[in-house]
Amino acid sequence: MMSRVKSHGPRYALALVVLCSLFGGPALAQEASGNGAATMQVEVSVLQEIIRTDESGQAIVETKPVGLVIPGTILAYTLHATNRGGSAVFDARIEDPIPDGTTLLPGSVAADGLIITASLDGGESWQSFPVFVAAGEDAAGQTVYVQAPGDSYTHLRWFLDGPLPPGATKEVSFKVQVR
Repeated sequence: MMSRVKSHGPRYALALVVLCSLFGGPALAQEASGNGAATMQVEVSVLQEIIRTDESGQAIVETKPVGLVIPGTILAYTLHATNRGGSAVFDARIEDPIPDGTTLLPGSVAADGLIITASLDGGESWQSFPVFVAAGEDAAGQTVYVQAPGDSYTHLRWFLDGPLPPGATKEVSFKVQVR
């Protein structure tokens, strides 16, 4: 595999980095309260999104297993949080880093009625999603805020909206574009 990276240049190296981030950096499921019998496990699935145009000129979005990853490739992440324990999980959250070498597509983050927070600084601090950042002042001297660009996000966190019963699964998702 390494010889393939060397022989095919930087585009394959980027693809390898993204794929390693994809499978090497698991999402975090955290239980804030419980009696120890509740266990939440998060599985991450990723599909590559392909957009093609049909004969009538309509865009058709298809997904397939991740193949060649080059700049511009869109990856769709789905995180499945399952309670593998014998009792309900309370106050749980699902947290996932945005893979290195990618840009979050903020409009793709599935809220599904959940509270979502995001980090722009590697998980050091968290703000409501979408995050708004100061972009200067208007003519009256008031601070103007704009939505943070997709490449500034480093982590996403979803707070589950109630107890997760044994055997139940909650699903969240987002998309990124490879830089």
